[in-house]
Amino acid sequence: MKNFIQRSITGIIYVAVIITSILVHPFAFAFVFAGITALSLSEFYKLSSSDHIRAFKYAGIISGVILFIINFLYVSGFIPLPALISFILLSFSVFFLGLIRWKENIILNIGFTFLGILYIAVPLSLLTYLCYPGKGSPSYSHKILLGYLFILWLYDTGAYIFGSLLGRHKIMEKVSPGKTWEGLAGGMIVATGMALVIAEIFVTISRIDWIVISLITVVTGTLGDLLESGIKRNAGAKDSGHLLPGHGGILDRIDSVLLSAPFVCLFLMLRNYI
Repeated sequence: MKNFIQRSITGIIYVAVIITSILVHPFAFAFVFAGITALSLSEFYKLSSSDHIRAFKYAGIISGVILFIINFLYVSGFIPLPALISFILLSFSVFFLGLIRWKENIILNIGFTFLGILYIAVPLSLLTYLCYPGKGSPSYSHKILLGYLFILWLYDTGAYIFGSLLGRHKIMEKVSPGKTWEGLAGGMIVATGMALVIAEIFVTISRIDWIVISLITVVTGTLGDLLESGIKRNAGAKDSGHLLPGHGGILDRIDSVLLSAPFVCLFLMLRNYI
């Protein structure tokens, strides 16, 4: 019970900060999510470190944060497409950093550095495109991003409650003993219900599309959760960090986002919403 209360309080504060940053101003959104990118990368590089692997932590964090910022500046109309492409090409300079700071297992070190950027910074950077719906429109809107996050959060909450009360059949016990099919089903029902509610509030997207987004979020979000659990298990860690009491680290809170965001963005692009 104590852990549930602690988890609930931390979750409320976390969600409040996220929602406030999105609603207040696009720069507030960029600041908070750039910070989330940095903290998540730091936790990932800590988890991936071993006697044989030493990712270029600070180079990876700086590159990831710049990738997020440069995408935000591009989609909001502050910089042209060539500047975005130039940074992506410039990011390969981490290879030269590996040559300068020569160590054993250089391929593994560079590989894990880029893996962190691909796994964390790229999906979080895609969230910026949800804030600017419409082809080439620099007009900021919080509706799609908030709708997606509400669905994700309600799914996580529903899966946690249904899994705790009714969970019997494990999805992948060796990777994540707490994840059950009952929790997944309960979370999906809650997420779909939330999508129907959101469809009445944020009419930017049709009801059917919101439902499809909820299904995409449930499936890919669950896989993202399992993937992060596998990374932690491989590292012999229970949580990715200790920044959020009752939840663990920032990476523990955004694991569902990291795999679901790219697929949600792809769907919205195919539907010409972004």
